[in-house]
Amino acid sequence: MNHRRPVVALGALLLFAATARGDDGFWTTAGGGSWGNGANWDSGTIADGTDNTAFFGTLVNNPANTTVTLDGARTIGNLLFTDQSGADNWILNPGTGGTLTLDNTFEAPNITVALAAQLVTMNAVLAGTNGLEKLGAGTLQLTATNTFTGEAVVSAGTLRVNGRIGGDGVTVAGGSLGGTGVNGA
Repeated sequence: MNHRRPVVALGALLLFAATARGDDGFWTTAGGGSWGNGANWDSGTIADGTDNTAFFGTLVNNPANTTVTLDGARTIGNLLFTDQSGADNWILNPGTGGTLTLDNTFEAPNITVALAAQLVTMNAVLAGTNGLEKLGAGTLQLTATNTFTGEAVVSAGTLRVNGRIGGDGVTVAGGSLGGTGVNGA
C-alpha cells in the first residue's frame, strides 16, 4: 500500500489553505511600487484577504506622493496610511485590472488616514458589499467610479469624493465630506 499519496495530498491541501487565507501586510519599500510584488512588503507577506489590513508608512519613511499600483484585483479588509515624517501623501493607482475589494466579516471595512496633514488619493475602483468607514484625521480622496454597496461613513477627518460612490450614500458621523463627485447610486 502506498502511503505517500495521502500525505502529499494533505500537504498540498494545507499549503493551499495557508496561501488562500491571506494576511496582514506592512509596506516596507521607501517609495512606490506594485502591491503584488512581495519585495515591497515586510518578509514578503503581501497584504491580502478578507478581514486583513494593509499598513502603509508604519515601518519606513516614504517620500512625498508615494504611489502604489494594484496591478491586479485585490481583496483587503482595512487600509491604514500614516507617515513617519508627518505629512507625506499616498496615491493608490489601479494598474492593470486593479479593482480593490473591501471586505470584512463583522464590520464595515475601514480606511484610516492617520495624520491631519496627510492626503491619500484612491484612483483605483473600490468594490465590496459592506460599505466603508473613513477613520483618522487626514483626507481620503476617491477619484474613481466606485462600485461598493452599503453606506460610507465618515467618522473622522475628511472624505473627498471627486469620483462616484455607489451604494447607500454617505453619513458624516464626525469629520467632513467634500468634493465634486456623485454620492449614492
